[in-house]
Amino acid sequence: MSWTLWRHHTYTHRYKPFYSMKTTSLYPVLVIENDEYVTDVMRRTAEGSFPEAVLQFVVDDQAAQRSLLSTNPPMPKLIIHGTYLEQLLTESDTNHWLREHPVAIIIAQLVLSRLDWPTSAGITLTLGTPTYCPKPELIVEWACFWAQLRRCWSQQAATSRLYH
Repeated sequence: MSWTLWRHHTYTHRYKPFYSMKTTSLYPVLVIENDEYVTDVMRRTAEGSFPEAVLQFVVDDQAAQRSLLSTNPPMPKLIIHGTYLEQLLTESDTNHWLREHPVAIIIAQLVLSRLDWPTSAGITLTLGTPTYCPKPELIVEWACFWAQLRRCWSQQAATSRLYH
């Protein structure tokens, strides 16, 4: 599986297009890299300026290299630089938003913990997914990982429609 990744090293432009070789689609990506910018995003999130934003996953390895893989169907993606992720996760104004995306919190916490996953290791998500082994510093099995998450989200959405 081949992917084209675009990295964003400044916060001059709020949105950077992301191109997936698999889906040939463009995705808006918001990258946050400084305190003032994070504060602004937290405020706008609390105001509902990002109602569709989903924190997909965050990578902050030793080289501060960020990588992003697509989901299908496309979703806006809010990518928080690891330096400020803990602040965002604990900020009261955004806790209500993050609680709506438990998978995002789990992935964020795993990245924060700086786990060094060997190839044979894995993580188990709370949505009943099988255990996969995503390695933040490498593109390894993310396609299978996100495919399984999409199935879970679809099932969850279908169940929700039945009861609402």
